[in-house]
Amino acid sequence: MNFKATLWGAIGGLLLAPCSLIAQHTSPQHHDQAHAFASIGVMADHTHEMGEWMSSYRSMHMEIIGNCDGDNRVSNSDVLADYMVSPTDMRMNMQMVGLMYAPTGDYALMVMIPYIDQEMDHLTRTGARFTTRSEGLGDIKLTGMVPFYQEGPHSWQVNLGLGLPTGSIDVKDNTPAGRVRLGYSFFTDSYSYGGQTSTVLRMGRNDNDYSLVDRYNATSWFSRPINSEASVSLRLNYEVWGDIDGADPQLNPTMVPIADPDRRAGQQLDLRLGLNLQAPDGHLEGYSLAVEFGVPLWQKLDGPQLETDWILTFG
Repeated sequence: MNFKATLWGAIGGLLLAPCSLIAQHTSPQHHDQAHAFASIGVMADHTHEMGEWMSSYRSMHMEIIGNCDGDNRVSNSDVLADYMVSPTDMRMNMQMVGLMYAPTGDYALMVMIPYIDQEMDHLTRTGARFTTRSEGLGDIKLTGMVPFYQEGPHSWQVNLGLGLPTGSIDVKDNTPAGRVRLGYSFFTDSYSYGGQTSTVLRMGRNDNDYSLVDRYNATSWFSRPINSEASVSLRLNYEVWGDIDGADPQLNPTMVPIADPDRRAGQQLDLRLGLNLQAPDGHLEGYSLAVEFGVPLWQKLDGPQLETDWILTFG
């Protein structure tokens, strides 16, 4: 990649990572208990005291089965009436390693490094079935988190991020039409609650003459302890996103819906249930384990698009 492309990637990436605002309630004297933290699917929900650091690992699995147009399920034959190929289902796994450090008590810094592995099954008009697969490093995100209000159990925090375009946009795999580039692809003393809004804005186009979709997210959670070392949480997550800006000249939008840049927009509301476990005092003090399972309550897609079936996050 030449310097110009790299520079534009950096400029565009300035707004790639979420810019978010977080408000939450938790008792300061219980900040080390399980219910003091948001669900594992919420990123960058808290900062640290000066000199503290935190490492994290998340594993997310998503099952996407069947196609949807608007808020209606559509069959493979409906999709094949307009396209040569219909995607039938997709499986996505993401491993995320994170590191957070607070050089002062006024702000904290975080880096998130994702590795993504996904498979998609397809059906052609002739009845042939095939599977494409891709894996590799995703876009690395750098985030600064600044708490600006703390009054009793209530706190407010603003996050600003920089996304580095380290993920590949040139992945190819074998199909009945030969080896081709894959289509476009794209979380009181006895309780705590919080909310987060975030925006991902993408500016400029990549080397393949398109820009991925802008995304807007709002989430709210409620957590209640089972005891001082375990808590359960309930979270609502709403996300809306737009179409691809531009188009990859090597993708034929009449062949398969995932190659159509004007069929990528949508919105979705999920319900997610979580469990947080905090290690007791002793050799494992400071370690925690969490899991969150989610299902869509409602989806409306500018389809045909594959619709989400369920999401599991572990970390």
